[in-house]
Amino acid sequence: MKNNLDFFNAILKADYEKHVKQFNESTYKEHQVVFVGDSLIAYMDTKKFFKTNIINMGIPGDTSVGVIKRLDQIVRIQPSKVLINIGSNDLVLFKSHPDEIVENIKNIVNYLSTYVFDVKIYVTLVTPVLKDDVISNHLYIQNRTNDRIEAINESLKKTNLELVDTHRLWLNGSLNKAYSTDGIHLNEVGYRVYIESIKQALKID
Repeated sequence: MKNNLDFFNAILKADYEKHVKQFNESTYKEHQVVFVGDSLIAYMDTKKFFKTNIINMGIPGDTSVGVIKRLDQIVRIQPSKVLINIGSNDLVLFKSHPDEIVENIKNIVNYLSTYVFDVKIYVTLVTPVLKDDVISNHLYIQNRTNDRIEAINESLKKTNLELVDTHRLWLNGSLNKAYSTDGIHLNEVGYRVYIESIKQALKID
């Protein structure tokens, strides 16, 4: 099992570096809307679901630490709005405490607020997982628990951050099976629900 995890983590690291290089080499217009985060952002078909032009800077497997390392990529765009979805992978890759993850998210927001002029920053609540179901991919889910994910969300709610509440995805405390492909990632139905929450919060279409 350990060899499988090591191989999986090596793939994530290589993919992270590939995406960072791609973002560094890309030319973006300023004052656009930027989405940054992990696979939930990376796999989102923003061209299909949004009329607004979205710069998608999601990276599968990314963490709050990974986003911190690439904040300058966002700063140079000087976006008008930034949506951040991050934190779930920290539980697995770094075994981080929920409060530590929230502190990193606050640092991300503070940095962008300092170096991006007149930006509006939004943070999504962390989506829970569906464990022990026939569709659940245990390699992806690993030791994430909904209790720890809920602890992140409860801690986020105690901040003054502008939050996007995607609670409709998990009305029973767990990710709704109808919205997921593997117990952690979203299918098209799930994305439609998730994206509707984003559109309402950011006031974009």
